[in-house]
Amino acid sequence: MEHDDFYFGTINTREGGKEKAIRLFELLRNARLSGQAHFTQQLRRLLAEHKSLVASDGTSAPPFPELLDGVDVNQIGLVRIGGRTDINQTTPTLDCSLIFVEGPLHVRPHWTAYKELRSWEIIRTLLMPLRNTGLVSRTVVQIDGSEQRLPLDPEEQVRLLFQVAGHPFDPIVHGEMATYIAHIEKGDGL
Repeated sequence: MEHDDFYFGTINTREGGKEKAIRLFELLRNARLSGQAHFTQQLRRLLAEHKSLVASDGTSAPPFPELLDGVDVNQIGLVRIGGRTDINQTTPTLDCSLIFVEGPLHVRPHWTAYKELRSWEIIRTLLMPLRNTGLVSRTVVQIDGSEQRLPLDPEEQVRLLFQVAGHPFDPIVHGEMATYIAHIEKGDGL
């Protein structure tokens, strides 16, 4: 089932009516035009209406940085990163929930760390935007049935995210840690 929202467009109902979802690129369609304040108000209105929302993206390099650029990050109280197995039953892919007062916006792309290219996408499109917006200090990671704060040390951040993604850091698979750290500290993520 689906319905049209006057601002965001088509909102789909999934999981037997339990979940409201929109594609991430559709969610962002009006963000630049409207400006940060208005886009944030519209997103919060939508969350208040549905109590939560899934923003899906079928790629491993989603426009998550654009989402954080488009929203007033001061309205995000908490960021929760976890692994999900609905795409690959044996190895998790990462997801990220932005917690607003009205409810969570669950961002569900295909973030994975099974090879170096995909690992860099996690750094470039998840970790760096969280660091650049200051949200890294409000980020928790779900692992082994519990939550822990995302460490502030970049090497520990990389190791933890890759572990949650089911591929603990391995220089043979992922490349040199020093290269990741240099890009993270430089602030470019590649």
